Amino acid sequence: MSKYKFGKKSKEKLSQVDDALKETAVLALSWELMDFAIIEGIRTRDKQNEYFNSGKSKVQWPNGAHNIQEPGDKSRAFDVAPVINGKISWKKDH
Repeated sequence: MSKYKFGKKSKEKLSQVDDALKETAVLALSWELMDFAIIEGIRTRDKQNEYFNSGKSKVQWPNGAHNIQEPGDKSRAFDVAPVINGKISWKKDH
């Protein structure tokens, strides 16, 4: 039994991504090297362009791997963040 498990929000975000990516995340967590959360799957047009305009992304809508074109499509990317002592950490050294 793995000591790390995805929480409700991570599972929700994983439901938005390609099945192979989902399996990759589950496998990585099962290695128990560190705990992490899935913080983003699909990005809306507004969110993608916000990230582009702020420098957090190098591409505008619809060119990001997080962007989908049709309802029911899956994201080809997800973002993760380390979980330290039960909380997401934004420290660069984590």
